[in-house]
Amino acid sequence: MKRKQNSPSIPFPGAQLGACGALLFLALCLASWAGAASAESGNIFNLMPGLQARLGAQGELSLFCVGRRQVLINLGAADEVFMAFAAEGADHGLRGFSPGADDDRDGMVDEDRLDGRDNDGDGMVDEDFAAIGDRMAVWRREDATGTVHAEIYHWFYDFLKTTIFLELDSSTRRDFAFQSPLPWILTDVAARRVRAQGEPEIRRTHAWITVFRDDEDGETWVGLEPLDPDTRLEPAGLGELKFQSNDHPAALAVTVAATWDQLCSALCAAEDVYRGVRDPVTGRSVPWIVGPTESLVSVEGDEPWSWRSDSAGGGNLTLEAPAGVGRIPDLATLVLGAVALPLPETVGAEGPTGEQVVTIDPVYRYQNLLRGQPVPTPLWEKLEALGPRETSWKLILHYATAPLALQSAVRGDEVSLEGRGMDGCRLRGTVTVEEPLAISPAEDIGDFAADPSRQSTLSPDLMLGWPNPFRDRVQIRCRIPATPQEAFALQETEAGFSITDKTVMPLPWGDGEPSVSVRIYSINGQELKTLYTGQQGAGEFVVQWDGSDNFGRPVASGPYLCKLQMDDLNLTRRLIYVR
Repeated sequence: MKRKQNSPSIPFPGAQLGACGALLFLALCLASWAGAASAESGNIFNLMPGLQARLGAQGELSLFCVGRRQVLINLGAADEVFMAFAAEGADHGLRGFSPGADDDRDGMVDEDRLDGRDNDGDGMVDEDFAAIGDRMAVWRREDATGTVHAEIYHWFYDFLKTTIFLELDSSTRRDFAFQSPLPWILTDVAARRVRAQGEPEIRRTHAWITVFRDDEDGETWVGLEPLDPDTRLEPAGLGELKFQSNDHPAALAVTVAATWDQLCSALCAAEDVYRGVRDPVTGRSVPWIVGPTESLVSVEGDEPWSWRSDSAGGGNLTLEAPAGVGRIPDLATLVLGAVALPLPETVGAEGPTGEQVVTIDPVYRYQNLLRGQPVPTPLWEKLEALGPRETSWKLILHYATAPLALQSAVRGDEVSLEGRGMDGCRLRGTVTVEEPLAISPAEDIGDFAADPSRQSTLSPDLMLGWPNPFRDRVQIRCRIPATPQEAFALQETEAGFSITDKTVMPLPWGDGEPSVSVRIYSINGQELKTLYTGQQGAGEFVVQWDGSDNFGRPVASGPYLCKLQMDDLNLTRRLIYVR
């Protein structure tokens, strides 16, 4: 038996304001929908922390951030409107390849859309339509000049939550406006998407871009993407875009993001949703479906991630990035111990061929786009240039200052880390605090004489490099100790930390001057440059390295070892050169 839904037109009180107020009623309908497991209510869409979209009483779709308002879309006005709401998977709103998509069992699919009319002439209203998204709003107006039918879609998936989809259909030519206080700029965007089969592909599209500025939170990127070729937007003044409806429905996506990379990923994901899914057996294609993608999977760290401090107050955060560039973390989304991490100074990518340094580009701003400056190379593209796309990377993020959650941590502590991948998938893991880099057995062990029983750890303060990582040159401050207490680091014993055994040990050079050298080595031990050789008495001296070898040739970007040799004692420090 067919189900009948009574959907009469609803008169809008206050004709002097027009039918723009329809969206207010629509918002009230949306608020009553109990199927949405979300904090969203009323006329509010929660897009990202601190930013919401609202359907207003005047027919506008607005962005709100910290109490400020920016109108993006104005749908116009009329005296009488129809409102409804639905959700994908709800009764008489099934879609896709499910047999239930033909809700009225008449052999046809979606022939009576949700608009309060009997479109298929069977005497019933809205009994067979395709609901789209986790939240679907329908708004229809009609006047003497014709009709306008608008549908707004929203999904709760993490990688789609920042996007609102809009589909407009008009029986006559009408103007629609998209407004922003700042200019819209048309530009190409690209992102790498990863399907459920693990096959990555580069997706490219184009969109109109602007920003939403807030005094406290800075810039939020806004992208307006025409999803079909018949939707053409044209500038109509400063900060305004217009398009005219025609016989073909116009499909658009409105996306917000905190960074340029996130915006590109969200825009390309929106295009995937619009294209939908194609059945490989029957060849039938259905638009507006979220296809199988790795973005729907939460990724747990297979092995605990790690943090190692250095003597300069910073350290390295090491993350496992399994094969497939979709698993590469979005560094702007990492939250360690409930505190957001800043962007690292450099990223070391350690794969089958060893460690290589990837530079982190400055944050791309709207002003850069406005001036026509090229967009930064995304991290996934840089890593792909270092090795095959199937490579499993170990990413070593270097921070000049230890994150707040780790500043008081000791060896063995575990801190939670959350974030998202470059394609929007959720990442979650645990960071374990390891031995500090300053007393790493592989780098900072002093060989005291030839007696293994007297081998001790030299103090890391005897050699410090700044800045590290560096681009032009690094200042290396070396100190020749005058006493054993000054020479050696505290030694951990069963009773705690002590240097008692060392206080009676004489320095190899006694009261004289040791033979001192400072040399640069590659990561595999090849000597590259001698910075200093000679006799030095107790005290400090400074040498510099400009990233060249003994022949004056610039070395490649990457990690290098600086070794301070004092007679039989030596200390090694890692330096990172970024060209």
